[in-house]
Amino acid sequence: MKLILSQCALLTVALSVVYPAQAQVVINEIYINAVANDGSPNPNTGEWIELYNTTAATVDVSCWIICDGDFCVTLPAGTTIAAGDFFLIGSAAGVSCVSCDFPGLSIDLDWATCGCTAGSTIGTFTNSGEQVVLFDNMGTEVNSVYWSGGQNLPANQSSASLGICGSQSLTLLAIADPSASYENIVNAGGQGESKVRTTNGGPTWASEPAPSPGVSNTPLPVTLLFFDATASQNQVNLSWSTASEVNNDYFTIERSQNAVDFSPVLRIKGAGNSTQHLSYSAIDPGPLPGRSYYRLRQTDFDGTTEIFQMVPVTANVSLTHDLVLYPQPATLDSPVKVRFSCTIETEMELVITSVKGKMINEWVTRTHEGMNEIQIPHMDLPGVYIITLNSPGFFYRRQLVIY
Repeated sequence: MKLILSQCALLTVALSVVYPAQAQVVINEIYINAVANDGSPNPNTGEWIELYNTTAATVDVSCWIICDGDFCVTLPAGTTIAAGDFFLIGSAAGVSCVSCDFPGLSIDLDWATCGCTAGSTIGTFTNSGEQVVLFDNMGTEVNSVYWSGGQNLPANQSSASLGICGSQSLTLLAIADPSASYENIVNAGGQGESKVRTTNGGPTWASEPAPSPGVSNTPLPVTLLFFDATASQNQVNLSWSTASEVNNDYFTIERSQNAVDFSPVLRIKGAGNSTQHLSYSAIDPGPLPGRSYYRLRQTDFDGTTEIFQMVPVTANVSLTHDLVLYPQPATLDSPVKVRFSCTIETEMELVITSVKGKMINEWVTRTHEGMNEIQIPHMDLPGVYIITLNSPGFFYRRQLVIY
């Protein structure tokens, strides 16, 4: 979210603003070699600059200044950039018109109409070599980039006087100056390409043939094509497909009775990195009776997660008479037992959940052929619980009422 308040409205609070340290906001993408309006007519050129807030908090950039050695742009008082958000500076008439390179693009600060510029050749970046420097409201360099050796450095330049933002005399240092901290973006890029950080706020720059002004440069960890859940007899079949995966460690299938409280039920290994369409499938052998909800959670190798949209499903679960809970209902201090029959010796998983799908307890027990009896662990609270037993060839479910 970008916010620009009126200069008058901000006047009473501007004096108390604590301005952030350097590198909280960086030049994230820059369009130098436009196809339409490349360098002219200024100030309605086809070039633009994207700033990015690298922090987890809103940054006040009131009276910050961007200069290239020929012109400066002052960010009006009241300008803020939300956490992890972008701020786009350029000319709507030169960038966003029907015949421009980015028709309909929304510009956050229009250097052609803001009355916030000083210098000559407003909005023009020289393809053969130049620099762009971001200063804070005190005239301290925050971030700077150059390409093809820069141009006419060192340079002294004055910014515009804009409301409570006074004019400042700024120095753009020579590239080789020991005090300079320019990032070398190599060149202006091919026509129609931008120069962009390969990850938002990251240290590496590249040419981008498909510029993305005002939106993230960082690819999503997983591009999901679809996620589907279908009930079939006593199970729910789950399927999904991805168009690409980046650092994808695993998927988690989560389930809920009320579409609010989700619990994990299955984990499926991801592909790591892939640019191919991949298909996945899984089965929930013990779905909740009636209507429930499933969603897919994706986890990166670094532990970060992304949750995708949930899907509803209605399962007509048949409750076999082979399983008996007793006593039913039960009190908190009475032992509860599960009695069921098996035709073979096998391992069986016993799961206790709340009616909302929250996991209470689970364990695996070894059964024998014939009648089996298992005592359920003591419950701490009264309520309604779902008791599920499953193994290959077996699926039993009952409600248990504790009062």
